[in-house]
Amino acid sequence: MALREVVLVALTSGEMSGYDIAGRFDRRLSFVWHATHQQIYRELKALERDGLIRHRVVGQAQRPDKKLYRLTVEGERALHARLLDDAAARPARVKDPLLVKCFAGEHMPAAEMRRQIRLTRDHYRERLEVLQEIETTARRQVPEPTAGQMMAYLALRRGISAARGWIEWADEADRALSAYE
Repeated sequence: MALREVVLVALTSGEMSGYDIAGRFDRRLSFVWHATHQQIYRELKALERDGLIRHRVVGQAQRPDKKLYRLTVEGERALHARLLDDAAARPARVKDPLLVKCFAGEHMPAAEMRRQIRLTRDHYRERLEVLQEIETTARRQVPEPTAGQMMAYLALRRGISAARGWIEWADEADRALSAYE
């Protein structure tokens, strides 16, 4: 998967402005894909150039005109083909600065590594709380989910599991490194 497919997925909900899409990344998609607003706007231009989305301009009274983007038939086909592609089912490649620091452990004091591990653990605890709130709300609002809603719920459950795994690892690492201070 690439950012382009994630933007196309966001547009399956209907017509949106670039600001709306970026907001969706900030609120919901950030748990499965990180992108800056600049990257999203750059991708929107490329997707439109490639004929996968189109925009229309909507005038606003006290703000600049805004562009509302929507999928084209070609965009729907491209997204569908990508979603059915088995290559997207391979495990994601890891890019984790904290783990790189662990590999460079001989060059870092254990106390500093523990501090950074605890900081990471705190971030994952915050993430876990947010994800669990989303889960509680989803269960209440959608007692009998459709297949599509169940798939989104399963992605949420994976995020919860990952956050718990990070917290567990951070606790283990913190205890293990305490002997080296």
